Amino acid sequence: MRFIILYLLLSNCFIANSQSFYYVRYDAAFDYYFGEFDVPSCQATDIIKINTAGFPQPVFFGDIAISPSGEVYCFISAFTSTFIVKLDVQNNTMSIVTNTPTNYNSMVCGADNILYLASGFGFYTYDLNTNIGTDLGPVNFQPSGDLTFINNQLYCTAIPNSLIQVNLADPNQSTVLFNYSLPNTYSAWGVVSIVESCDSTTTYITVTSGDQQVTQIYLLDVQNQSVSLLCNSPGPIVGAASTNEFIASDCAVRLDLDPDSLTSDWSPTFLCETDTIPICDSMATYYSGYLTDSITLSISLPIDTPIEFLTATPNASVNVLGQGSTKLTLIPASGSSISNNPDFQNVLRSVRWHDHAVPATPGAHTIEIIAYASSNHTDTAYSFISVAPIPIAGRDTVVNICIDAPSFDLSDMLDANATPGGIWSSNTPQDLTFSPQNNTPGTFYYVVDSGFCPPDSASIGVEVSPLPFFSLGQDTSVCSGYLLSLTTPYLAIWQDGKNAFEYEVTQSGSYWAEVIDSIGCQFRDTIDIVIKPEIHTQSIESLCSGQNYSWNGETFNKDTVVCAVFAGTNDCDSTHCLTLTFLPTSISLDTSICSGNSIFWYGNNYNSSGIYTDTLMVNGCLTAATLSLFIAPADTSEISAEICNGDSYQIGNQSFNTSGQYFIQLSSSAGCDSIIQLDLSVNQPEFISTSIDVCAGTIYNWEGQELAAPGTYEKSYNCDSIVTLQLTWSSPPQPEISGDTIICPGDLTLLSVANYSQYQWSTGQVTTDIDVSAGNYFVTVTDANGCIGSDSILILESDPIQADWDQLSPVCHNGTDGLIELNNISGGNPPFSFQLNGNPKTNTPYFPNLASGSWNIDIIDNIGCKSIFQLYLDNPPDLIVNLGTDPPPFESNQTFPLIPQINIPGTYSYSWIPQTGLSCYNCSEPIATLTEEITYIVLVTDEYNCISKDSITLKVKKNEGIYVPQIFSPNGDGLNDVFNVFTDLGIINTIDLFRVYDRWGELLFERRAIRPNEEESGWDGTIRGKKALPGVYVWYLETRQNDGTLLQKSGEITLIR
Repeated sequence: MRFIILYLLLSNCFIANSQSFYYVRYDAAFDYYFGEFDVPSCQATDIIKINTAGFPQPVFFGDIAISPSGEVYCFISAFTSTFIVKLDVQNNTMSIVTNTPTNYNSMVCGADNILYLASGFGFYTYDLNTNIGTDLGPVNFQPSGDLTFINNQLYCTAIPNSLIQVNLADPNQSTVLFNYSLPNTYSAWGVVSIVESCDSTTTYITVTSGDQQVTQIYLLDVQNQSVSLLCNSPGPIVGAASTNEFIASDCAVRLDLDPDSLTSDWSPTFLCETDTIPICDSMATYYSGYLTDSITLSISLPIDTPIEFLTATPNASVNVLGQGSTKLTLIPASGSSISNNPDFQNVLRSVRWHDHAVPATPGAHTIEIIAYASSNHTDTAYSFISVAPIPIAGRDTVVNICIDAPSFDLSDMLDANATPGGIWSSNTPQDLTFSPQNNTPGTFYYVVDSGFCPPDSASIGVEVSPLPFFSLGQDTSVCSGYLLSLTTPYLAIWQDGKNAFEYEVTQSGSYWAEVIDSIGCQFRDTIDIVIKPEIHTQSIESLCSGQNYSWNGETFNKDTVVCAVFAGTNDCDSTHCLTLTFLPTSISLDTSICSGNSIFWYGNNYNSSGIYTDTLMVNGCLTAATLSLFIAPADTSEISAEICNGDSYQIGNQSFNTSGQYFIQLSSSAGCDSIIQLDLSVNQPEFISTSIDVCAGTIYNWEGQELAAPGTYEKSYNCDSIVTLQLTWSSPPQPEISGDTIICPGDLTLLSVANYSQYQWSTGQVTTDIDVSAGNYFVTVTDANGCIGSDSILILESDPIQADWDQLSPVCHNGTDGLIELNNISGGNPPFSFQLNGNPKTNTPYFPNLASGSWNIDIIDNIGCKSIFQLYLDNPPDLIVNLGTDPPPFESNQTFPLIPQINIPGTYSYSWIPQTGLSCYNCSEPIATLTEEITYIVLVTDEYNCISKDSITLKVKKNEGIYVPQIFSPNGDGLNDVFNVFTDLGIINTIDLFRVYDRWGELLFERRAIRPNEEESGWDGTIRGKKALPGVYVWYLETRQNDGTLLQKSGEITLIR
């Protein structure tokens, strides 16, 4: 159980009112012990017997030290080696931290977690944070045994009985603070300081006798430069350390919300979108040398209530009041022994500002943080949370207009909620008026940048489409009968509502066609057409055969119809046609009739064979008539015929398909009876079929024919046989060359063709694939059938990618509102992508929100070709305002001019916070009238909205109305025999609590509700009826001023007799 208590003690570096320290001692058997020495009782308690197993024996301990995190370190020498080791008290084990260059007998740990070691051989430091040791060289003193910190100054006990103030810059230049007296043969082996409060540190030395059997404990009074014996302790103590001797004396209250800045205030970068953010830096610090009463955090003039509020995370020692409101109060938790600085600091770091407004109202949100500690000590800091308006450029827009459209203002294309005052890209017309006839179409960017929030941009894409132009031709006239067709290259609406590409003109009139394309661009053309009529005339003439007829320069002597074209009066052809008929002058008839019949011809009957002639007048022409008449007898004939099987033989209206002899009775051509004898033979067919396959395009000779196409061919032989040829073509190979047709400058590409028997490239290579540069290439391949095919490919080399650019450096120091925009991109193969410093690719050559420094932009085209551009954005100088150091306190109502110094000349606007007591709050040099302590903060904004701030604290002297003596002498002489409190009764008339303690924290005197200024109510210098020893004692009081202000004060009183 003792180990656990020690472990907890060592884990807390500040233990209020603790009057004990830790030691290492050894016994007669040279076994070493780690223990705790209680000074008030002069009692030494061994906690563990240190286990040195695993180290070369014998082991000697030189000194111990305790780090701020509560870890115990020892310096030991083992055989011929020297080490710094870490002692795990709970598990009683030691682990080597590092070897040291020599033996040391003095060691202490500082607040910076650095071990300081000294001996007559020199001075050495070891940084526990970085594990780096540093030899600081020789010393000009002989350490007797230990080092300690007193009020942040390093001291060492030295031989002979001296306290040395160590010069860490040069230990060889250290100085003797004072010498002290010890009994003969005694020397100080240990020195340790215990920090009791911010302004009270007690130092003890452990003195070992010459026979090393007794250790004496002395009080070391640095102020009076003396030592006084307290008690004895058994066994030699070789080293001593406390858990807080590294703590510096600091009686102050400090709030520092931003340790990295010149002020204690916190001003995060302007916010754009808010929800929950801390009110201080993650390394914010809080320190109080006094007991902390509370810390309040208040939102000054909250803008977005009730959804603007504060929250914090309490811990076991600190409670939080007002969660979810505009004011929080951090107070010590009920029942906690003490709430130290880390407890309040951790809760302070957990405080969050919430604003659930969407978006948050732009402007300054100020949080005032005030720490209240005992004795009316306070400190104030501010958290300035600035919410910038969110820039809105609106949505992207693309508009396609016709070339004949009127001019328009590009700003009219922005959303109604777009933030005014933005910047247009460099290719935008100066007056923002876009003329389809005069301006180049493209994409125009509108960028809104507040200088704090990420800029927003909107693109206005303007595409200009040409009119769907066409022409129907000039106005014209055509002759009737001429086919006139009007055509358009687009589907058009004609004057009669017809939708067509072509329109046939059938009559005179005005014709128009109108085309409207997909964009809505409209074009119309009109043509006037006149159709002129044709003139047709004719005449008919009859003449006797043998006569001549002359017309239009020609002579005719036989039947005919002839037309001639003449020019008409309307410029169209006029046609006249002449029909000529020549009547015959001789008539003949050659005919036959069956025997027994007769024929009537031109008035006469004839019934016998013969030739008959006569002269007649027919149609006015003298005509010779001749009749040849034959009287036909009955007819008999024989026919021999062959047919193919399946065919038939036709005679008259009878058909025959079987071999045999047939007799058929018919009528002759003259209509007389006729008998036919048919001898019919029917032959059986024969069939022969052949299939041939050749390469496509081959001419094949067969049966005397040149066959130039695939198909089925037949040839018959007398019906007895049919020869059939099935001719097929093997498709020629159709190789396809695969490979890039456009390559980057200087690159090669792989061309390949697969799955053929043979290859022949134009380069002379005969492989399936080849590597080539830009040029024209072809390949011939042969397949397994011996057929040949070829292909070719043209490979082009793209032009290098070139570009111009516009760039804007950040406006403010370390700002992120820089901009780079690429334009006039040429070469390569669009579309392009762009890559900034290896970030994901984008399709837009516009890069806002850039910090200063070097930027690499890759332009990559559609086939992967790349050009790299390196650009640099300058960083403007930092704007710094300085109000100077805090002046000494002023008298009440005294005035003080506030004069900020700015490192860069220019024109600035000023804002002072708070406005209380100022002659003006937005001028450059206001006058402050002081009635109470106040911290003023100035915010300076230049013409580019860059902001700098500084603060100054002005204090006012205050009369607390109380006085406590520093010395009294209770010797019965009637002068200053009683220690009491004196006040201005107009300010304080009652002391609520008055206590006196000895140096070890034991309560010696207490009285409540006493009257000040009266000796009988104070301490008479006795302890339980006995006279107290001369020395320094500690007092504490609580009282309230008449206005209700609580005062808690403490100090020291020296008793002399």
